Amino acid sequence: MQDNNFESAGNNSNLLLELEKYKSAFNEAVDAIIISDGASGKIIDANDSCTALLGYGINEIIGRHYLVLFDDSVDNQAASSVDKIKMLDSITIKNLKTKSGDIVPVELVTNTFQVFNNNLIMTSFRDARERIEYENKIKKFALKLKESNTSKDKLFSIIAHDLKNSLSALMSYSEILTEDSDDGSLEEVKATSKHIKQISKEVYELLENLLNWSRIQTGKIEFKNSKINPYLMTEKLKRTFHYISEQKSVKIINSLEIGLYLYTSEFIISSVIRNLVSNGIKFTPHNGFVRVSSTISEKYIDLIVEDSGIGMSKELIGKLFKIDHNISRKGTDNESGTGLGLILCYEFIKKLGGNILVQSEEGNGSKFIVRLPIELMN
Repeated sequence: MQDNNFESAGNNSNLLLELEKYKSAFNEAVDAIIISDGASGKIIDANDSCTALLGYGINEIIGRHYLVLFDDSVDNQAASSVDKIKMLDSITIKNLKTKSGDIVPVELVTNTFQVFNNNLIMTSFRDARERIEYENKIKKFALKLKESNTSKDKLFSIIAHDLKNSLSALMSYSEILTEDSDDGSLEEVKATSKHIKQISKEVYELLENLLNWSRIQTGKIEFKNSKINPYLMTEKLKRTFHYISEQKSVKIINSLEIGLYLYTSEFIISSVIRNLVSNGIKFTPHNGFVRVSSTISEKYIDLIVEDSGIGMSKELIGKLFKIDHNISRKGTDNESGTGLGLILCYEFIKKLGGNILVQSEEGNGSKFIVRLPIELMN
C-alpha cells in the first residue's frame, strides 16, 4: 500500500504499519478484495486476485470509487452510499465490469471495520460464473425431470384408457363368439372374429409403441445403419396394408425414385413410413389416396407422405408431437388410436438429426415431410 493514498484518506503511519502485517495474507487470498475509505468510498488498496479478475493494474484502481467497478447497465442493487453499507452484509450476486468490458457475475460480501478510528470498507468477491452455470444446469435438469414425469403420467393415463377400452371390447366379442357360435350364422361368426382380429391388432400396436417409447426414454434401443431403398420398403408396406386399404378403397401410391438409397437405420425409416401411411389410410375417406414421394435438395432429403384425408387444424398440428396432449381421433371408419405413433416418429427422426414438418388444412388432406440430412444419402 502507498503512503500518499492513506494520507489522502486521513490515515497515519501507525495505520500503515498495522495493515502491513496483513499484506501477505491479503495478496494471497483466493477471493478478490478491495479496501475502501469509509468517508469517501474511494479504493485505497486491492489484492492480486482483484487485479487479476478485473484486468486493471493496482494504480488504475486506487483512488476510484468502489461502485464504478459495477456494471451500470445491470441492476446490481449495490449500496449507493457508504451509509447504506451494513456490517457483515449477506452474500449477493452482482455484476462487475472488467477493463476489457466483460461482465463478470460475482458473489460479493461487504463489511465495514475500524482501524485507529478510521472507517474502512472491505469488499470481497469471487467469480460466480461457474457456480451460476452449474445452478442453471441443475434448474434445467429439474425442469426436464418434472416435464418427463408429467409426460409419463399423461402417457400412462392415455395407455390405460385405451387398453381398458380395447380389452373390454375384446372380451365382449369373445363372449359373443363363445356363447352364440352355435346359434349364429357363419357370417356373424366371421364378422365377430374380424372385430376380434382388428382389436387384437390395435392392442398389439399400442403395446409395441409403448415399448419403443420406453426404450427411447431409457436409451436402451439400438439403431443399426445399413443401405436401404425407400422405394422397395414402401412396396413392402403396400402389401402389408393391402387388406386395410382395399377395404376403404384407399389407393397407396409409391412415387419414390427406384434408385434412391439411404445409409441409415432401416428400423427407424420403416417404422416412420409405416406409421405415416397407416395414419393416412385411417384419416382418408373411401376412394381416396395416400402417396409416398421424395425430393432432394442441397442440404436435405425429404420423404413425403401425403393423403386426401380430412386434414387438421393449426391447433391440432401444434399438439401432434407433444406427449402431454391427448390428440386421439377416430378415423373415417371409426378406427381408434392414441397419437403415440406420431410422437415415436418424431423422436425417431430426431435421433437421425432430422425433423418432421406438417402441412395440412381441415378438409384438404395432410402432408408429412420427413426431413433428413443429405449426409444419409448413399
